[in-house]
Amino acid sequence: MSAGPPKDPDEGVTKREPSDLLAVEGIEPEPEPGSDNENENESGPRAAHLPMPGAERPLAAVARVRVADEPAEAYAERYDVESLPRGTQLGRYVLLGRVSGRSGEVVYGAYDPEGDRKVSLKLFHPGGDDEEQSRARRVVLVRQAQALARLAHPCVERIYEAGTYGPWVFLATEFVDGIDLRDWMEARDEPFPWPEVLRVYREAGRGLAAAHKLGIVHRDFKPSNVILGKEGRLVVVDFGLAAEVEYDDVDDVDLAELRESMVGSPTEDDTQPTGGGMSGTPAYMAPEQHLTGHADARSDQFSFCVALYEALYGERPFSGNRPRAIALEAAKHKVRPAPPGSSVPAWLRAVLARGLAPHPDQRFASLEALLRELARDPAASRRRWGWGAALAVGLAGIAGLVDLQLEADRSVCQDQGDAMTKVWTPERRDTLREAFESTGRAWATPTWRYTEVRLDTWADEWSDLSERACLSTRVWAESGERTYELRQACLDRHLAGLEATLEALETLDGPALDRAHELAQGLPVPRQCVDTNTLLTLGLPLEEQRADIDELYRRLAGLEAHLALGHTFSVLREGLELVGRAELTEDAPLIARSRLLVGRARLAAGQPEAGAALHEAARAALEAGHAHLVAEAWLARMQALVRSGRAQEALALGDYVAGIIAHKRFGWLRPALDVVLGDAERAHDRAAEALAHYHAAQEHEQARPDRDPQRMLAAWQGQAEVHVARGDLDEAVAPLETALDTTREALGPLHPAAIGVLRRLAQVQQRRGQLAQARSYVEQALELVREIDGHDLARVGALEAEVGFILAEQHDFERARAHFERAYQALGAEAAVDRADVFGLGLELVGAHRDAGDPRRALDVLEPMLRRLHEVPYVSGANDEGDGAAPPSTAARVDAELLAATLMWDEGEHEAARGLATEINLRLDHTTAHQVYRDESVRWLEEHPLP
Repeated sequence: MSAGPPKDPDEGVTKREPSDLLAVEGIEPEPEPGSDNENENESGPRAAHLPMPGAERPLAAVARVRVADEPAEAYAERYDVESLPRGTQLGRYVLLGRVSGRSGEVVYGAYDPEGDRKVSLKLFHPGGDDEEQSRARRVVLVRQAQALARLAHPCVERIYEAGTYGPWVFLATEFVDGIDLRDWMEARDEPFPWPEVLRVYREAGRGLAAAHKLGIVHRDFKPSNVILGKEGRLVVVDFGLAAEVEYDDVDDVDLAELRESMVGSPTEDDTQPTGGGMSGTPAYMAPEQHLTGHADARSDQFSFCVALYEALYGERPFSGNRPRAIALEAAKHKVRPAPPGSSVPAWLRAVLARGLAPHPDQRFASLEALLRELARDPAASRRRWGWGAALAVGLAGIAGLVDLQLEADRSVCQDQGDAMTKVWTPERRDTLREAFESTGRAWATPTWRYTEVRLDTWADEWSDLSERACLSTRVWAESGERTYELRQACLDRHLAGLEATLEALETLDGPALDRAHELAQGLPVPRQCVDTNTLLTLGLPLEEQRADIDELYRRLAGLEAHLALGHTFSVLREGLELVGRAELTEDAPLIARSRLLVGRARLAAGQPEAGAALHEAARAALEAGHAHLVAEAWLARMQALVRSGRAQEALALGDYVAGIIAHKRFGWLRPALDVVLGDAERAHDRAAEALAHYHAAQEHEQARPDRDPQRMLAAWQGQAEVHVARGDLDEAVAPLETALDTTREALGPLHPAAIGVLRRLAQVQQRRGQLAQARSYVEQALELVREIDGHDLARVGALEAEVGFILAEQHDFERARAHFERAYQALGAEAAVDRADVFGLGLELVGAHRDAGDPRRALDVLEPMLRRLHEVPYVSGANDEGDGAAPPSTAARVDAELLAATLMWDEGEHEAARGLATEINLRLDHTTAHQVYRDESVRWLEEHPLP
């Protein structure tokens, strides 16, 4: 008899449930008063859940689940991770097999079905003398992983998820297929030429420096913790996963001798351990790590210099074979002499010697400062001149000449990033920071930190692309000189645009600061400069026009920056003038881009001409053969179409844009396209299709090397709107909370970008009946508005009204009418009741006074409102309310006047009440539309006869 199909579709797969897998102890948030968890003790099942990375969750979320409560021995046996079989499922990940890991690590390749990707699952035991210390180290490591997950840098390992699996720290990271720098160095009998070694380590150093800006310390930088991927990408891995050092006090140097030998004395900060004991790899550890266990960015700098020294000279800088013996040599600064025949120049050795200084204060101020010194080769220009002379006089044979040319060209390419260092300088960085802080906004500092990271990422990418363009032509011979010239001209134009953008940022005021993050998100992507076919099509301007055209491009970049900062109408005015100047040059790409600027400005201003302007920009880009501008113009045109109610046309255009993106590999445009497609599908009430596009947008953003969750706010908000439209209010909360958390993480808790999300969360929670939570969200939004724009009475009034509505729904009429009163006054009170929204709010205040048992105060508000409208004719026809600026409808006015009559009657003013009702009847016209209101007034009079 043959066996039937398995009853369980997952039969044959060993599962480890998430409740067993991802546990972080000690960092659960405190429960709110009245919550289900408030009275549970620490040993109970209280869990703190953060969303897993996925469609409706942060792109770099970190999951946290409770730890099992069981005896230590059973606990350790239960979590044996050394030889898990293929097919074992850990959480959502399916193991594919164990791969080589570093000391103290167990690493598996795994498949992530949600991300449809291969990942590395790393399990690392944090060590510790006892369980309490081990728990503390686990918390520190996972918190560092949380911070690192927010870093988007091509030279840093991407972390998708982090937590603990029993006593093990668990990391799900990108899978980088390649070799580490230790294997790279040992793959040759002779060391690599020093320029090649320096290039590789500078690239790794950029990743390490980016982590330092987030306050993340590696603690164990060494060659085996840098992976050289098969595609040529360098990735620094295993931040914070340093193994504990085992000291043998019998054969090693005494700790007191090491302390006494330190040049200088440790500062107070240097003697404060940062969690855990002595950890790292002794040969690469700074002296202060051996002494106190303390590690910071300066300790990483020391380790970096040890690794670079070893790669350059083939040996480490300090002798010794025991941990403290090596540290003693470092403390005495006894750097080995250069090996005989070494070609490493003296200037480079001097830079390393400073980075290897025994005391942290004697090293460079930051790793970034060290990298700048490594980029300044004083002999580069002499080498280039020598290479040219060698070629001219033919001083060597063919083989020797090739070697000389190769080495010289590498040196030339190493200087490609120098242009960036002249634009994005430390002085410029300080100036911008001061410009942000001078606005006086409470969120200036976190906004600056966010903007600085985006600028650094952009600068790193530009430098990499510039160097690769040079290498492709001058070293690898993959491209011709014409291609190199075009690529470099494109990159130079982008660099000039960056300088114009920085100048715009230097002029920040408060409102512009509130938009600075949008400017940072939307910096023009320099990767478009690798689109060789487009560059060849566009060519270069005539030599006699090049300076003028370059200046116009620079001005254009500045206007694009000011548009992102919210200076819409001034940009539109200057942009129209710029279009005229561009047309005089007859430079087709410049004309197209300037037209695109005007179209975007019209779109930002809400002008109906925006669609036509963007269509014209796309036509101009097509004529120029500029594929990237075509895609951007059509994307903006799609947005205009959706806003004007022509979603079906936007969807049709989307297929064309998707084709350009796929053909030209403009992958960075794909997330924005999916968001617009999601909006278009949502406008057509196609919920499933809209959600699919919003999910796709997040997946494509996750795949970007410069990924930024902040770009996905529109996707999360779109998802929420789909769920609200379907009545799935519970489902709408999660994406909105994700948008709120992401904004606060990136820009700080007070940034105004959170206001819109807070208001929508309040509306959803109010509809769910969660009135306390709804009121909390509105009050947070109101606090932000008062902090930002206390003079913006319209926003203050709207939010005060929203709080009032929620309080009224909670039957707290006394507090509700206080909020309605403030809202009514903020919006202009009776002077503005010719607007439907203000009139409606006034009626809410009247109702609140009446419900609170104070009809006299209700009349005191209502009578001036009606007097203000007495000379205004009723709206013709039986209309509903239009937009808020429209006059009040006839229905609203008649209801208000009859309410006033009723209040007068109840106050004993019978004749005045009947007089008001009679006047209503007289002022209404005799049309069929008004007959229903005449009937209402007559009915009121019949029900209220004089005594």
